[in-house]
Amino acid sequence: MAPPGAVTREAGAGGTREEGGANCDDEGGIINPSSTSSTSPPTSSPPTFLSRLRPPPPRVLLSEASGAVGDLGTFLPLTLGLVAAVGLDFGTTLVFTGIYNVVSGFVFGVPMPVQPMKTISAVAIASLNSSQKVTLEEVMAAGMFVSAVVLFLGVTRLVDFVNRIVPRSVVAGLQLGVGLKLASSGVKSVFLMEQQQQKGSSKRWRGATGGEGWALGAAALAFLFVSTVAARSRGEGEAGPASASSFSAPLFFPRRLQEALLKRRRRKGGGGDDDDESNSSSNSSGGSSGVSAEEPSLPLAPSSSPPPPPPAAVAPGEEPPSSTSSASWQVPSALLVTVVGVALAFATAPAAALAKLRLGPSKISAVVPSLEDWGNGITRAGGLAQLPLTTLNSVIAVSHLADSLYGGGGGGGSGSGSGGSGNGDENKSKRKIKTQKDRSRWRPSRVAIAVGLYNLLGGWFGALPACMGSGGLAAQHKFGARDGTAPILLGLFKIALALAFGSSLSSVLRFFPAGLLGAMLALAGAELAAAARAGGGGEEEEKEEGGEGGEGKDKGNAALSSPRFFAFAALTAASILGLDDPAAGFAVGWGLWVLTEAWERGVGALRGAWRRRKKEERRKASGKSQV
Repeated sequence: MAPPGAVTREAGAGGTREEGGANCDDEGGIINPSSTSSTSPPTSSPPTFLSRLRPPPPRVLLSEASGAVGDLGTFLPLTLGLVAAVGLDFGTTLVFTGIYNVVSGFVFGVPMPVQPMKTISAVAIASLNSSQKVTLEEVMAAGMFVSAVVLFLGVTRLVDFVNRIVPRSVVAGLQLGVGLKLASSGVKSVFLMEQQQQKGSSKRWRGATGGEGWALGAAALAFLFVSTVAARSRGEGEAGPASASSFSAPLFFPRRLQEALLKRRRRKGGGGDDDDESNSSSNSSGGSSGVSAEEPSLPLAPSSSPPPPPPAAVAPGEEPPSSTSSASWQVPSALLVTVVGVALAFATAPAAALAKLRLGPSKISAVVPSLEDWGNGITRAGGLAQLPLTTLNSVIAVSHLADSLYGGGGGGGSGSGSGGSGNGDENKSKRKIKTQKDRSRWRPSRVAIAVGLYNLLGGWFGALPACMGSGGLAAQHKFGARDGTAPILLGLFKIALALAFGSSLSSVLRFFPAGLLGAMLALAGAELAAAARAGGGGEEEEKEEGGEGGEGKDKGNAALSSPRFFAFAALTAASILGLDDPAAGFAVGWGLWVLTEAWERGVGALRGAWRRRKKEERRKASGKSQV
């Protein structure tokens, strides 16, 4: 058992939390199986601007560094594809996207990603083999057009209005559909490779061995999944060993052996509250833990020692007291996979590619689109097609996802014990105020302003058209990032690489194994799809989806228990996958939600008018009979 007051840095769906021995089972969390306290401090908010100026402790730094590279599965393929298709300067892109990362880390305080604009990038890469090739100037014009419109929506707060009228169920469907689409693309990259033909392209299986073989990608996929999958929650019902705090002897064990095992476990664990809690949970479950209701496991005497004191608050950036449990440390799996990929890229790159590697930064040149480039960029290079995707996925959906991951919510204690209900209400009020302040930092209008300013600054110098993205945020959270440290580290690393090697580094990174990038992309997509469990992460506006204010009830569970919620979410996700267009799928889901609301309100109004009319007729009839 962890010592009283031990604080473990836990990564749950509610963000970074410092807990004193609480057994937590949040999605994506790191569970300390030896923790047994039933109360926990309130969910901690992301660190402040001044606290991020202090270097984090080594363990936290390693976890943040692993999360920082979790989004490379999207960033590297699209960026290197634009380098080959339109001559994008890789060194310039590293400098400006590095600046974007550092600014985002300080401004938002969460691992807000910087990703390529996917539609613009896909159109430009696809034009490489077509007769009408997209130019670099047209790509820059398309990116700046989207950014100007998004900046206008952010400055005027129109995007906040759109965010308020979009239902959480449709946002959850957007997350689910885009997440499954990313995961599917990642799995295809692991096992299949694209083969160009005269009539188009086709997919075929990769070879088993070598740097581009499917065996390497499958091993990376298995390693990433096993090292980051959420721990089994209590009573989840899966096969496998029970957790340490919910042990009960199997039913077929003799009674004396059951007693001996339980007493031995009590002596090892200090005979405290964990055994009491486990036995009470076993008895209340009616034998679902392996002991029948007719012959429950023996209750243990309550501990005479006083309950452990609440854990001391840990300031952001300071290292909490270490715990003896190894489960409180997460393997930096994405960082390890990235290091292996870079090593294989240098090992498998031909001599001609290595010869192009040069020390020193590349020259930054201005890119000024002409009027013709602006027209082609808006229409032909994907500007108009990118606009709804950026507004929905890079502004609204990423804000909702940040709410569900870092905006407070579950996990905090509510003032139980000697504090009484008064302290519980006070703590709840304080958490609510802190949650509102946290969410205001990444509200949609601020994200939209950031996206607009980034590209209107870097677009004139040929930098990659970039945006935020809910998939990137889910990826960085999945692999260990919990605050703004991850994007700051990634940004500084990008700038250092740009100053050291410039654009010549792209000649070697082209040989980064696609299977490793696909494995990271698959896990990132799965994490984004799983985030739909939290109901889109927004405010609980609908009573049937979140209860009355969500008080005393987990928001994700409330959404999961609503068939109506998942009807809209599943249909939106299916539309995204079927139409292969997130914006069109979102429009289908939102349109059906509007029609359903109008139908229900119209039918409800007619039904109410009919009831009032019948009531008035009965009243008149009763009056006549009395006369």
